Amino acid sequence: MVDSMVKTFSAFDLVIESEIELMISDSLGFALPDITIRLDTVQGMTNNRTIDGVWYEHLAQDRLLLKWDNFGSFLIQEGKDITIDPYQPDDDGTITLALMGIVIALTLQQRGCLVLHGSAILMGGKVLILLGRKGQGKSTLAASLNGRGFPLLSDDICALDFKKETELSVRPAFPTIKLNPDIVTYLGYDAEHLQRVHPQVQKLAKNVDESFCSFSQPLGTICVLETGEELKLEQLQGMDAVKEILTHMLLNRFPENQPVELRKTIFSQSVKAAQSIPVFRLTRPRELQLLPEAMRLLQGLARNHSSDCEI
Repeated sequence: MVDSMVKTFSAFDLVIESEIELMISDSLGFALPDITIRLDTVQGMTNNRTIDGVWYEHLAQDRLLLKWDNFGSFLIQEGKDITIDPYQPDDDGTITLALMGIVIALTLQQRGCLVLHGSAILMGGKVLILLGRKGQGKSTLAASLNGRGFPLLSDDICALDFKKETELSVRPAFPTIKLNPDIVTYLGYDAEHLQRVHPQVQKLAKNVDESFCSFSQPLGTICVLETGEELKLEQLQGMDAVKEILTHMLLNRFPENQPVELRKTIFSQSVKAAQSIPVFRLTRPRELQLLPEAMRLLQGLARNHSSDCEI
């Protein structure tokens, strides 16, 4: 719901000041906002369109304009200012869904984060990130591991920071996992008590407040999920690892007319990430009965690449 009253919230280790109600934790204290979200008129032409229908224009390295035909425009500037021009009241939460999804992800990218489409779980003192195209089971595996006591850091948006030249950390996102109804049932949750992510989205939102890690944690491993005939885990080397990271960068949904310096930055980020941590590919048949075996492989992977390996 659109609300003109300014409120502050906390996510991704940042304080967010917003004129729109956000379904995330309120920020405590009186810290200055890292990101400001306001309602105003957004002007500008967009000449490019993503495959899922979002119009966009890179106005500069740190200025990006997004437009949806049916609900509004967003101007993201310098990683700290988001201006929203809604076409209508946000009665069904469509604006909020876009804001807390791809819009906040692109804002984090402007702040210097490497932002990937995946799920992040804390295992053995370090974070395991699961990457994969839509439908590869990132959230399913994350929810399964979370149910076994491994804290969630993120579902959908993984924001990575270079704290040191060769050390990456992962920022905590939201304490929610989005799951298909059949997966909710398989994992033993009561689907009747869960709400849909959006009226037009089949997935249900599972709150994991009690098993959520709310502080940045060091990244240990990245694992790319793919469908295949047999269960197999292999390490990717060199440019194979770099290509997978580039493929799953959320910014690469918006490739047309990217400023040259921006292209250099995201390629450099991908190379540094591939050099800093091991990248694996987990190939598996899409059969729920093999889920325990896939989890066993991931736990072993995390154990081998964590500093304090009590898993």
